[in-house]
Amino acid sequence: MSTQNHMRYALCGLVAVTATALGIPALAQQAPPPPPPHEGRPPHNPADMLCTDADARQAAMLAFAETKLQIAPAQKAAWTQFADKAKASQAPIHELCQKIQGKPEPKALPDRLAVMEDVDSARLAQLRAFRQAVDTLYPQLTAEQKDMADHALEQHGPGPGPGGPDHGPGFPPPPHP
Repeated sequence: MSTQNHMRYALCGLVAVTATALGIPALAQQAPPPPPPHEGRPPHNPADMLCTDADARQAAMLAFAETKLQIAPAQKAAWTQFADKAKASQAPIHELCQKIQGKPEPKALPDRLAVMEDVDSARLAQLRAFRQAVDTLYPQLTAEQKDMADHALEQHGPGPGPGGPDHGPGFPPPPHP
């Protein structure tokens, strides 16, 4: 074997030993522990999302719906009554927001569950009041407008998962008649 080949084998062996020596400790190191849940940002209350810009979101939804449904002049009084009731339905959410907005997320499980219960109770009260508003407007709509309203939750509703229009990812939305 030539001297040049010996040097190549020696160099390859040295590279292999060096790579192994450097690589094994790196592989043996464990990943750093995950950061605490609020590292780098202040703790937040999950209800803050419900409260932030709620009035602006509702105003946008009402403007969109009025335009999309093409409310006719003869329906304007019923629409105004609906919009007033829809805005009033936000009262339970506003009360909740005044109570909890800006407060840090509770750490103890019982306290977190209490906040969740308060949020769900406010949302249920809001839903009940909003349903009454819809029940007032719906009979005043044309068949075409009713069809658009009937499919509104499929496009903008709760989303995938239990209770959502498609009951989970991967499922197509229900067929339109």
